[in-house]
Amino acid sequence: TRFLRWASDRLDKNGIIAFVSNNSFIEARTLDGLRKVVGEEFNEIYVIDLKGDAYSSGQQRQREAGNVFNNAIRVGVAVYFLVRKEGVENCRIHYNAVQDFASAEGKLAYLRDNSLADLPFQLIRPDKHHTWINLAENAWDDLLPVATKETKVTKIVTRPDVIFKFFSLGVST
Repeated sequence: TRFLRWASDRLDKNGIIAFVSNNSFIEARTLDGLRKVVGEEFNEIYVIDLKGDAYSSGQQRQREAGNVFNNAIRVGVAVYFLVRKEGVENCRIHYNAVQDFASAEGKLAYLRDNSLADLPFQLIRPDKHHTWINLAENAWDDLLPVATKETKVTKIVTRPDVIFKFFSLGVST
């Protein structure tokens, strides 16, 4: 993220940044803020997900298969092209992933044998939480709150949509 910020700050009003990095940027929940900022700063984003995450397990690990660097690293890898165009509004995110179960050699051949213009990219529409892929229907906003900070220790909450009617710091010394 630091290198992405460094490169973005040095990019003119029109330009392209290309990165080969960990693919956690694509779907890690901890990087939703980064995806938001990248979506605000760039107009076109092209992601080629090469998979290969050795930290996954079971069926997911089998689908991730070989790492493009011949298992010299344990994280999944992706290639990103971030395009900034002056005067263009919004951001379009294009996603492409190698096929499941591809070996390291197969992934290298995929990169070698395809140009960026020939790859079948899927247009991504992030959700309100800036999730790009593996969108899940989470209804956290629709769940009943456990408590609310609107209450005090001695005041009973008048909101019927709160489970606990009291709110306090608990025991403090």
